[in-house]
Amino acid sequence: MDTISNQIKNTPVHALEILPALVAPKMLSRVRAISADLPVVGGGLIETMKEVEELLRQGLSAVSTSNPLMWLK
Repeated sequence: MDTISNQIKNTPVHALEILPALVAPKMLSRVRAISADLPVVGGGLIETMKEVEELLRQGLSAVSTSNPLMWLK
């Protein structure tokens, strides 16, 4: 977390992606303490739309997946 904190504070960061996505909600409060308005994306190991909905409900800005069946159109 120290490395992430230093990068957020010292470089122009537009968003942060946390892998795997299911861990992202656990990291969200730490990220918000460093940068309250930084978009946080969860990526990797997402298997269902229910997981997507839950991650968004827990405060993630977005999720990323390589599974085209889960892409919103």
